[in-house]
Amino acid sequence: MKEFLLWLIAKIGNEWFWPAWSNFRWKKSVHGDVMIEEEEKIKTIPDVRRTACNIYSKFNYEEDGLDELGDSIVPPPQNYLNYKEGTLCDDCDGFHSTMYHFMHGSNIECYLLSVNAIGCGHCVILFKLDDLWRVCDYTSVTEGHSTAAAAISSYDEIFEKVYQTKSKVFYNGLTKYDYLDGKFKAQSIESLDGEKGA
Repeated sequence: MKEFLLWLIAKIGNEWFWPAWSNFRWKKSVHGDVMIEEEEKIKTIPDVRRTACNIYSKFNYEEDGLDELGDSIVPPPQNYLNYKEGTLCDDCDGFHSTMYHFMHGSNIECYLLSVNAIGCGHCVILFKLDDLWRVCDYTSVTEGHSTAAAAISSYDEIFEKVYQTKSKVFYNGLTKYDYLDGKFKAQSIESLDGEKGA
């Protein structure tokens, strides 16, 4: 019963509250499709790591404050500009929102991935490059998998060990950013794999 309640809270938070609140909180920020520079485009896995390291070199971890109700996502275009202008002061979803913009600008399919276990919640980025799904967690990139579900499952095991969680991962959720609407939206994991997702 406890696990079900935790799963339900995480599901409601990730699929409804987090996107809606982030859209409202950052409604006055930059939402357009801000172009990245040609030399910033990602074409290979080494490029992914290089980009992540470049972002990390300007990254100053800062928990979301009360004005963000403890958790909201800055839109990728805005965080890209924040990164370009100097220090990126944000938390894990802000780091990976910035990474999201680089991937979008490189025509790479990607989604913010929420990972929840007892005592630990995290946001990383799930992406598809060279027809394989991988997860980028700050400067680390996982091995490739043929389905998004397999990539997420594999990352969950890594997450539990690296972050020394108090339980197995009980919830994963995806969030995409719609550059036309300028809004975050929930994304079904199952829909990414189609027939392969079984």
